[in-house]
Amino acid sequence: MFLETQIRGKHLSSPDIGANLTDPMYQGLYHGSRKHDPDLPDVLDRAFKHGLQKMIITGGSLEDSQKALELAKTNGSCSKTVSFLEIYF
Repeated sequence: MFLETQIRGKHLSSPDIGANLTDPMYQGLYHGSRKHDPDLPDVLDRAFKHGLQKMIITGGSLEDSQKALELAKTNGSCSKTVSFLEIYF
């Protein structure tokens, strides 16, 4: 989401850089159990109606990144990023 503020009379915006829209909760799944119908389109509609301008959809795995890319293609106000963290023990 773009966060808007004013500093010394100047209007400033900054993007939400961590929209995890590939989370199963947007498909109605919580801890493996379906709680409601998929609602991501409704969530995005509400966000844009309330001032959301741009967001970057994150992907923390190859599968999530592919989903994030597909989501970003559906809306000109969305883009995607991917990051991988490898932990060695």
